[in-house]
Amino acid sequence: MIEIFKVDSPAILGEVHRIRELVFIIEQNVPTNREYDEFEDVAVHFLAYLDNVPVGCIRYRHYGENVKIERLAVIREHRGRGIGKALMDHVEKGSMVLGPKEYVLHSQLAVLDFYVGCGYRTRGPVFLDADIDHREMYKEAG
Repeated sequence: MIEIFKVDSPAILGEVHRIRELVFIIEQNVPTNREYDEFEDVAVHFLAYLDNVPVGCIRYRHYGENVKIERLAVIREHRGRGIGKALMDHVEKGSMVLGPKEYVLHSQLAVLDFYVGCGYRTRGPVFLDADIDHREMYKEAG
C-alpha cells in the first residue's frame, strides 16, 4: 500500500534527500550543488512509503501564479508500481488550495511519456539542466 506524508521533521527530510541522492546524484550523475538549490527550504516536500518503506519523493513550490512540481524521484527497484503517479496526484490535489492557474514542471526527455500519462503537455524547446535534456510541461489546474 502506498502512503504519502508531508515532510515535517529533519529526519523525514533526510529520507527525502537519501532518495534524491540515489536517483539523481548516483544514478543520473547530477552534481550535488545542482540537486540542492535555494528552494529547499521554501518548497513543500512529500515522502512516499510502500509497505512502510520510503521509496519516493516530490516537492512543489509557488511559481508566479502557478505551482511548480519538482524533484519527483522513485527508487529504481520500486518503479512501475504507481508511486510516481500517486505522488503527482497528491501534490495536485493538495496544492489546489493555492489556486494555481497551471501546474508546471521540467521533465527529463526520458520520462516525458510518464507526465503525458498524468495529463501534462509539452511547451517550449528542449533545454539542458544538469547536462540532461528537459522540456517544460504544464497542466491547467482545476
